[in-house]
Amino acid sequence: MADLQKKSRMGSMRVAFGGIIAAVDLVLLFLTGLFPMGTLALPALAGVLLLAVRIEVSAPWAAITYGMVAVLSFFLSPDKQAYALFTVFFGYYPVLKYTLERLRHKAASWGLKFAVFNAALVLYGGICLFLLQIDITPIQDSLYWSVPLVLIFGNMIFWIYDRALSGLAFLYWQRLHSAINRLMREK
Repeated sequence: MADLQKKSRMGSMRVAFGGIIAAVDLVLLFLTGLFPMGTLALPALAGVLLLAVRIEVSAPWAAITYGMVAVLSFFLSPDKQAYALFTVFFGYYPVLKYTLERLRHKAASWGLKFAVFNAALVLYGGICLFLLQIDITPIQDSLYWSVPLVLIFGNMIFWIYDRALSGLAFLYWQRLHSAINRLMREK
């Protein structure tokens, strides 16, 4: 009977922890309407918070939390570009990153990471052009050289972002994991 209660409590803690992270993510995505300069930073921060769910609970649970935030933020996020950034990259990549890093060959791991990023970048561009119908008339003459520059610099910034995620995960593990773990396991 005690084991059943403990399992039930752990399941409740997982739901609560995922719900808290989802609520904070939704607030961050909602804030993009108040702080337009947060269109890039706030979705990235929201994705970083999913690292905690990945570390404390599991990758599938973090994926469920991501899906819940992606669906709800479609209705709640006033900045659809920020929503698109979260949905096509920043929301799932922190969870996917650690799955890709388990590969034996670092070159394959990095190749897949860059492939995921570039696919997300192209998808985001398509969403902005065709679904959000962002006007590109002012930059239309410079597209032939600006698109390759965006890809080159985007990949450089992605490499920095990936390294920063690793550092944040390490910092979380060192500073917060034991405290969160204790809270989740307390009677």
